[in-house]
Amino acid sequence: MNSGQAAVMVLAALNVAGMVGVTATRNCATPRYATLAMLLVAMPFAFGANASSVYGMMAVGIITAMLLAGMISMLMQNNKLLVRTYLAERRAQKLAVTDSLSGLRNRKSLQDTMRSLSKTWRSGGRGAVSFLYLDLDGFKAVNDEHGHIAGDLLLAAVARRLSASVRDSDPVYRPGGDEFVVILPGGDETVGETLAGRIITACTEPFEIGLQNPVKIGVSVGGATSVQGGLAPIEALAAADKGLYAAKRAGKGVYRHHPGRPTPDAASSPSAVRDGEPTEGLPR
Repeated sequence: MNSGQAAVMVLAALNVAGMVGVTATRNCATPRYATLAMLLVAMPFAFGANASSVYGMMAVGIITAMLLAGMISMLMQNNKLLVRTYLAERRAQKLAVTDSLSGLRNRKSLQDTMRSLSKTWRSGGRGAVSFLYLDLDGFKAVNDEHGHIAGDLLLAAVARRLSASVRDSDPVYRPGGDEFVVILPGGDETVGETLAGRIITACTEPFEIGLQNPVKIGVSVGGATSVQGGLAPIEALAAADKGLYAAKRAGKGVYRHHPGRPTPDAASSPSAVRDGEPTEGLPR
């Protein structure tokens, strides 16, 4: 800009305009870096234009500063749009695998988890995984007597107690109705029995859901464990479901572990692994 040579000055101007424009449009994910890059490119040019002895260059320097300000503003707006889009996608992904009533993971999330566990099990992944299958005792009576809104509030309250009763590493699912599933990574039969007892104790305490009197219900729990060389994860989940039936038959409000030894015709059952993948239908 101080050379006085028109060709060099035009090249400098084109370089600045091109670099600022490309940086602003392609780096909206990193606004601070992009702003710094544009300032490093445009400010020396603007100072050089203002200091140039060539007539009219001061106006070019002022225009460059205005261009820079506009590009930074556009950069920030694009960054806000990008962040909103990203957060909206994250919310949509979360809603797709979250039960809107209880806030727990839903049936689709459970199916995805079972597929992942099955792949790990087939590839020789080590470590036991235990499953707890839960069903509320007395929920239908609350639903019939006080209405579905009360039932929904009760399910949400149960979900909170379940989440508080298990470890942080234990995901809780609501596949539907008043049934819940807890997966215990690395958990054996002893861990499953301990957590099942904690859940049963927590759910026997009365629930305040806005009615005149607290609501009392219970929970029955079935459990099973998947280990390498033994039950596959989908088979263990089906075994936990059978354990739940055994707990119901035993008088409810108890835990029953089911060994769930696979049978020769297990592959033909609705909950078996088909073509290396669990079917869409889960137990129960």
